[in-house]
Amino acid sequence: MTQNLIDEAIILRDGPFAEFKQDVSIIDIELTSRKIYKNILILYPNKIIGMEGVRKLPFEPKEIKKVFQDKKDLKRRADKSWLFP
Repeated sequence: MTQNLIDEAIILRDGPFAEFKQDVSIIDIELTSRKIYKNILILYPNKIIGMEGVRKLPFEPKEIKKVFQDKKDLKRRADKSWLFP
């Protein structure tokens, strides 16, 4: 099983992130290709555990350039359908 981990240096640089549940945040990411993915669930500090609308991560974590959180993320609430199997 592949570990979906964001480089901790990126998390330290771009965080901290508000939690919607204990140790779980919803963030957005930008890849080195400049493509942005929204509504990513991370488990503190850097494990990607789910994403809205997908069953598996559509990119490699090593492609992540930047992580961020905006006001829309702070209003979102995830459910079990977001979690990767």
